[in-house]
Amino acid sequence: MATLLALAVAPPLLAACLFDVRHRIIPDWTVVAVAVAGLAGAILSQLVVGALSAAFACLLLGALA
Repeated sequence: MATLLALAVAPPLLAACLFDVRHRIIPDWTVVAVAVAGLAGAILSQLVVGALSAAFACLLLGALA
């Protein structure tokens, strides 16, 4: 399961890294792709409550930044 999730997240993360190096910005679609893959992995492993609380914490930290 973890390997499948890593394979799903690797291309958007690589694209985010390359785009960030070239343009100094991370595209929104890469963030959304990683979030969707993470949420799908959490649902499949039945850790939805933990995933949603972690997502809320990240959202809160991002809003404060």
